[in-house]
Amino acid sequence: MTITRLLSQLLGGEVTVTSRSTGGSIFRVRLLLTEAAPLETGAGERIIRGYEGPRRTVLVVDDDRAHLDMVEQALSPLGFTVFVALSGQESIDVAARCNPDLVLLDVTMPGMTGWEVAARLRAERHDALCILIVSADAHVLSGGRIGPVYHDDYLIKPLRLPDLYDKMQLLLDLVWRFEPAVVDEVENAAGR
Repeated sequence: MTITRLLSQLLGGEVTVTSRSTGGSIFRVRLLLTEAAPLETGAGERIIRGYEGPRRTVLVVDDDRAHLDMVEQALSPLGFTVFVALSGQESIDVAARCNPDLVLLDVTMPGMTGWEVAARLRAERHDALCILIVSADAHVLSGGRIGPVYHDDYLIKPLRLPDLYDKMQLLLDLVWRFEPAVVDEVENAAGR
């Protein structure tokens, strides 16, 4: 609820709660949003189906099981080998076994923080590893950190998959394979 309240406030909205005497509560989120315009994709929206080159390994570290499951379900069908860890110490152990190309790392976890995990992974793996911080706390990522920076980039939760795919493409130098657009298929069929 804290994350929901903070995000609502950032968007100029509010969260209210009404408790019932018979039990239960109703939570309402009000946001002041403009109508979303449809995305312009030219010849049709392109759907990622995989990537070129060798299979890549991704380690997802978060103490929220739902977040881990969502990222794993998004990346595995694209051909990534995905490992998950629910804590900082577990992520250090898993990274030693799976040798990931990329670590998606939450900052706020019990025990060892994401910053501590990133520092340990960098000390052990140097620059051969890409680290993408994923956090709901925009203030933590907006600068102001003193000392070495151990991560390559960051994303703000709630995680949007198109943003994740864009960051992964840059960090891992990926060439995505797309599902052919319907318009392209029609044009190719007509030209035969």
